[in-house]
Amino acid sequence: MEGLSLRSVTVLIYLPEYYNLSESGKRKKIERKKFSQTAEEIALDISGGGTWHKESPRCYRHKVGVWYDFETSVLYRDNIRIFEFDVRDSQKMRNTVITYVKEKLLKRFEQIAIYVKFVPRVEPIVVRVEL
Repeated sequence: MEGLSLRSVTVLIYLPEYYNLSESGKRKKIERKKFSQTAEEIALDISGGGTWHKESPRCYRHKVGVWYDFETSVLYRDNIRIFEFDVRDSQKMRNTVITYVKEKLLKRFEQIAIYVKFVPRVEPIVVRVEL
């Protein structure tokens, strides 16, 4: 996180835990290594680190996302994982994140869309032990 300016944004990438329906009508769980690979790539190539959100409301075993595709009139429900990380707030960095999602994550997770949220005005602070 060192080197982040006060003008930072938090990025949230919402990823499904299951692939879309197969032709046989079943959904296969996405392999854990794909989530690990994603976190490592983001840490090494984009932000320096991040956090997977695991907590969920008591009424759900998992975080649940719902979205409606207006083009196909299909309502999707997914168990999701959210990866959060901070980056400098610039159009170049936003484009880097969007390009990464388009070129790598859509293919890796075999999705037609992935929800990405940029939360503005974040002031990250790293508290360290002095060595």
